Amino acid sequence: MILTFRNKRFSLNSVLLTLLVWSIACFAYDKYNIKIFLLFITLAYNLETIINEVIDFRRNKIIDTFAIIFPMYLIISSVLIRGGFLVDAIKGVYVCFFLLLVFVFKKENFDICEAVYQIMSFLAIVVVFIGLADMLEFINLYTNPLVVFLENINEGMISRSDNAIFYYVIFIKTSPFFIFNLLYCLEKKRYYMAAISVWAIMWTGTRAIIYLSLILIVVYYIFIVKNKSKSLIFVLIAAIIVTLGYEFFINKVELINFAKNEGDNVRTLIIPSIINALNKNKIYWIFGMGIGSKYYSLGRHEYLYGEEIAYIEFLRSFGLIACVFLFIFLVLPIKRIFKSNYRWVLLPYFAFLINSTVDPFLFTSTSFLMYLIVYDIYNNKIKS
Repeated sequence: MILTFRNKRFSLNSVLLTLLVWSIACFAYDKYNIKIFLLFITLAYNLETIINEVIDFRRNKIIDTFAIIFPMYLIISSVLIRGGFLVDAIKGVYVCFFLLLVFVFKKENFDICEAVYQIMSFLAIVVVFIGLADMLEFINLYTNPLVVFLENINEGMISRSDNAIFYYVIFIKTSPFFIFNLLYCLEKKRYYMAAISVWAIMWTGTRAIIYLSLILIVVYYIFIVKNKSKSLIFVLIAAIIVTLGYEFFINKVELINFAKNEGDNVRTLIIPSIINALNKNKIYWIFGMGIGSKYYSLGRHEYLYGEEIAYIEFLRSFGLIACVFLFIFLVLPIKRIFKSNYRWVLLPYFAFLINSTVDPFLFTSTSFLMYLIVYDIYNNKIKS
């Protein structure tokens, strides 16, 4: 199963890397700190390789900047602005250290895309199994041991509702990676697993993920697939499906939008709430309010320290200087990847960036798994 490197040669490094990637994809909340433990074990085991690459700043200045210099800046500015403990600041930015794995991937010839495909395919099957078991009255949704386990470790939000687009809401916190899995399966022509990934996406019950996946399938076949006959066949099939299911889908969208209207109203007050908080001290606009700082939410009428709109939350926590660095980090690999044979990976990458406008996926271990995929391609596969 752990054959995620092209030379099919087992090693302790390949096992550590595979387990680490799987843990990031499985445990967004990470109640037991599994991925943090595996990260530092892997970094320690590869310390000599990492140091040798880091000191070669001229060749590796991009990874050095965003894996070491950028988090150090965030830690120092956060501690100085907010005060508090250094440990809390490190916990807030440790995800940047994941980028150091790019050096290890190169040494080990590790295929991170295949590793992510393996674990996300497993999770997609789990989602479909949970739904089918309840639908066929084999195992009740609310007593299913898998559901109980996922909710106990705070990794899943699972229910059924007539207000959901496809009745079930089986949301695993790393569900946005089902979009990556879908595009990877299409690219590798693994159509059975692509179908299962679509099924899992439909049962996440999340509007953003469902809408984005449908749009990106169309974009993939029109702009990425070189075989235009396949693209034409897909467009015709899609047109038939849209014609037959349009009324049902629109009715469901209207129903779910109505059901989530209150939450959407609260979300519209996030930006003015954060602007009010930043205006209390002009230095907050430059350096942010610090990691773990709180502000008063006009929508929820209470003090909070995190919000769903990840971009504005990043601005509040770290300030405009950090936002400029983040913008460079996010945009830098796009042009070169677009000109390569890996352009398909930009579709799930853009999906993550778009999804971060409504969900907190911008600066988490889940998002850095996506960034690892992008920068592994940029740095190790197509860097000139």
